[in-house]
Formats: sequence, C-alpha cells, structure tokens
Amino acid sequence: FFRDPIMPELQEVFEGFCSFGAGKGATAEMDNAKFAKFCRDTKMLDKKFTATDADLAFSKAKPAGQRKLTFAVFRDKALPLIAAKKGCSVEEVIAQACGGGGASLRGK
Repeated sequence: FFRDPIMPELQEVFEGFCSFGAGKGATAEMDNAKFAKFCRDTKMLDKKFTATDADLAFSKAKPAGQRKLTFAVFRDKALPLIAAKKGCSVEEVIAQACGGGGASLRGK
C-alpha cells in the first residue's frame, strides 16, 4: 500500500503502543484499548474524529473474528479510516502519528 521511508518509524510507533504495559515478549498486535490509547496519545482525537469514531474504526479495520490489529491492517485499513473521518490524507495521519512521541504514561 505505502512504500515510504517513514514506514519503519510508523512501525516503531505501532510496536511501542502494542507493547505498552505488556512486559517483555509482547506480540506486535494492537487491541482496541491500545488503539484508543494510540488515538489519544498522538492527538488524533478532535471534533471530527472522536473516541467513539476510534472504536468504530478499530472494529471496521480488524479482520472478522479477530480481536487485534497487525501492523499491516493498522497501516492499510485503520489509518485510512482515521484519515477519511478527519477529512485529511493518510500521509497527514502518519505524520501526526510519527510526530506524537509514542505511548505516554499520562492520561491526557
């Protein structure tokens, strides 16, 4: 889908959220709670893309019968859903994700 030099950085951000609070040996898959944390901590949430929209985007992006997103699904399905709802490009969402500083210990 995307072949871009920023992809390794995006994958690093993704894996940081996947492993947040999971300890060593965590799998690189993102559940709904970590996806919501990703959306909060990278400041994706706004008037156009709310916490409810994040839940809906996660549900639409994940494969049927699965409870987690792999990096490929996150990149190719979840991020375009965020971009569509926010009314911006996927590249803008990726730039915001990579500039967000990763998983934070604080709530907001």
